[in-house]
Amino acid sequence: MVTSGMCRLPLYRKFVNVALLRDGVAVFRANVAHLPEFTKKKKICYGAENMKQKSVNIIIPAYNAHETIGQTLASIAMQDNVDDIAITVVDDCSKERYEEITKKYEMLNIKCIRNEKNIGCGQSRQVGIDHCRSKYFMFLDADDCLIHPNGVACLLNTIIEHKADVVISNFYEELENGDYFLHEKDDVWMHGKLFRTSFIKKHNVRFSDTRANEDHAFNIIVSQCGAKRVSVDYVTYLWKNNPNSIMRAGNAYINYIDQFIENAHYTLDDLLSRGIKINNIIEVYLQYYITMYGYCNIFLAHQYEEEFVDKYLSLVSTFVRKFNDKITKIDYNMCSDAFYENTLINTCLDNRIVFRESLQSYFNIIESKI
Repeated sequence: MVTSGMCRLPLYRKFVNVALLRDGVAVFRANVAHLPEFTKKKKICYGAENMKQKSVNIIIPAYNAHETIGQTLASIAMQDNVDDIAITVVDDCSKERYEEITKKYEMLNIKCIRNEKNIGCGQSRQVGIDHCRSKYFMFLDADDCLIHPNGVACLLNTIIEHKADVVISNFYEELENGDYFLHEKDDVWMHGKLFRTSFIKKHNVRFSDTRANEDHAFNIIVSQCGAKRVSVDYVTYLWKNNPNSIMRAGNAYINYIDQFIENAHYTLDDLLSRGIKINNIIEVYLQYYITMYGYCNIFLAHQYEEEFVDKYLSLVSTFVRKFNDKITKIDYNMCSDAFYENTLINTCLDNRIVFRESLQSYFNIIESKI
């Protein structure tokens, strides 16, 4: 069965009842307006002394997020188990510090870390993991928010009950036109996931040093390391539409497509170095390969500049050349029967995600560049 984590194409999303969601957001915003007036219970913690006493560490990478991080923190303050939550704000060299904002949330247990230089979202998340002393951690972007007061408690109860290493919940994506998409059991993004800290550190799973698509690579490696993953059919997270964010500003397909392929290299190199079963690595390879095919179709359909498409196909051919010799047991160039007998390829064809004729043309193009 094809999972939502195979690629980032809109094909894997579903519309939700916008009216109901808007009502929920309206209630949330009404409650948020009163949060700064809450009874002040704790001082803001800028050290690590109290972090180890909390079950969940919410890691917030932040870069020039002063206009949005207040609502992010407010959504944490609304959580039913807020007293069991520690917050790490990783400031990625923003123009101004966040202390003036975090002072408004003295009821929260907040630790602020400032990077010495700008290193991007993925590496800032890694800084948060490296400093984490809680048993579990999750990520919350500085322009997003938790959507239900019992969201973190739901994730925490699930991971404890099932003795899992990762819990995956659903999340909403706010679109530019005001509609929302529902992401269910998503394996790509970091949104709405809770991780067991000891598992991540034991297996030394780390983010790549790229600035986009590093979340998908991280999730694949976690899964391939044997993590026990449990999905919960509950929405915990709202991915807000911020036109200035790295994935919203301009055309992310064009701006960061090289980073996507770089993370494909990073993922497979990592799995090979760990000695992961070759059949598992082949499945990951095929997922990336089919996703690259999907992007190629997007670029051609939208008539992107020939120079850009040619550069992209050259990057794909380099990827194919490198890993064909290392891991593949299938004759891709000839599109043999063995290739089409693969479960993933069969599923993609059955669900009309890919088409045999266009796939053959794609193979021929890549082969010509190898």
